[in-house]
Amino acid sequence: MQLSLELPTIKYTKKIADYKEELLANNSTWEGTCCLRTCSTKEFIKNCKDWRSGKNLGDACVPITEYLAVRNNDERIVGMINVRHSIAPPYIKAFGGHISYGIRPTERHKGYCVEMLHLALEECVKMGIDKVLLTCIASNTASKKCILANGGVYERTVSLPQWDDEFLKIERYWITTNQTITESKYSPKEVAPLTINY
Repeated sequence: MQLSLELPTIKYTKKIADYKEELLANNSTWEGTCCLRTCSTKEFIKNCKDWRSGKNLGDACVPITEYLAVRNNDERIVGMINVRHSIAPPYIKAFGGHISYGIRPTERHKGYCVEMLHLALEECVKMGIDKVLLTCIASNTASKKCILANGGVYERTVSLPQWDDEFLKIERYWITTNQTITESKYSPKEVAPLTINY
């Protein structure tokens, strides 16, 4: 494993700020980052701690655990991923799923997404989440490959209404966590480098 998943803490304050600056500089999207776009790094760390324990949820709606995907050899944050403890709210159940993730622009196309998702699925096992729902935009081939590489089983495609009266096609996949982890389907050497391009 090249990565480890770490909780956002004061230890990573400067590295989180650097991650945010890179997303801003590249006009990137913010999947997997919870509230990072709209608050300071200090507030982000506090909110992540609160939301993990079910406090002050606000827009988070349900308890959620945010992880930093930290590269082991230099402790650089290459991505962020979060796990919702529940998908009970109708919108989340239909379109959001349990997990959201993203890779910083300068670390894409290196295979980190597949490993990061695999590690998050291991955390789902610890949380007692036996079946994980993942969703991705139908045109996002990279995200789809990442999900499939981790044992995702396609369920169906749903239409998400947009502001311009158009519809965005969202694909839904399920992963049975205990089975996926036990069978050890994932191997970083066997998976072609992928990226998330939301």
